[in-house]
Amino acid sequence: MTRSRDVASGIIIGTTANRPTGFTGQLYFDTTVDTLLEKTSTGWLSFITQLPSFDLLVVAGGGSGSYGSYAGGAGGAGGYLEYADQSLTVGNTFNVTVGAGAAASGLAAIGNNGVNSSFSTLTASVGGGGGGGGASASANPGRVGGSGGGGASNDTSAGGVTVGGAGTSGQGFAGGGNGNFTASPFPSGGGGGAGAIGQTAPNSTTGGAGGIGKFTTLSNNIGANAAAGVLSGGNYYFAGGGGGTCFAGGGSAAGGLGGGGAGGLSSSTVGVSGTANTGGGGGGGSSNTSGGAGGSGIVVMRYLDRFADITTIAAGLTYTRYQTGGYKYYKFTSGTGNITI
Repeated sequence: MTRSRDVASGIIIGTTANRPTGFTGQLYFDTTVDTLLEKTSTGWLSFITQLPSFDLLVVAGGGSGSYGSYAGGAGGAGGYLEYADQSLTVGNTFNVTVGAGAAASGLAAIGNNGVNSSFSTLTASVGGGGGGGGASASANPGRVGGSGGGGASNDTSAGGVTVGGAGTSGQGFAGGGNGNFTASPFPSGGGGGAGAIGQTAPNSTTGGAGGIGKFTTLSNNIGANAAAGVLSGGNYYFAGGGGGTCFAGGGSAAGGLGGGGAGGLSSSTVGVSGTANTGGGGGGGSSNTSGGAGGSGIVVMRYLDRFADITTIAAGLTYTRYQTGGYKYYKFTSGTGNITI
């Protein structure tokens, strides 16, 4: 058996054939493969590949439903992006921004767009959800966003078809339109979601439903271990679109799974706001009742728990740290500021 020890570092040096049984955390330089190894609970692994690797979920704030004298369009969901196995240099500083949900709009105004979220230059900006189209003397299309807002109702004085706003490629889908139904109760379209387009009004008496949000393997892991997203059928959804509505006498529609708010109902109930920290769009408002505000976004980091905690987190960021199942999770729920890893 031929092994040696580097005096300066204390690392044992030898061939693959002479590799010791070792203990967890021990280092060994294997001259056969010319690689520094570390003993882990699963065996000898390359020390280089054991540098931190980060998974990221980034969701922007949802758009608000509009507030009209007829039926306002629903808000679109905030944009959704995720990144797996990112190599971020330890010791560097990164800016984190969690986009706020859009505030509810004023009477006869088009809905507001949600605020973008971002993780340094890696994601650039994840687009806030598009606001719902406004319904007053003239009907408006939904606004462009991470997912697009729904189109407003088409009353006889306005004329013409309204359509949903476009979504951002790779982040979300377009909103739905009013279906060109020109008779009362004048339906509006649903907001787009991260998983599907918002529904165009299916008939003259029902608003379009919000587009469904999105789930993935990463979102399911984050949802189960870091208390985030909307659980349904064993999956955790984010970024559902808001539901459309109708003028007096019609029916409102449900928001999309993943935090989308339902549309308001005539003059009796306001549009439901998107759920906080999902990026859900707000429901459309009807007959001078307010549309729902957009739900705030979220940014989550995940990495193996054998690595150190994040070194510094700016006071302007609200976050919760979780450690479970072999990972550390940092869930940022509001604010903007720098972190150092």
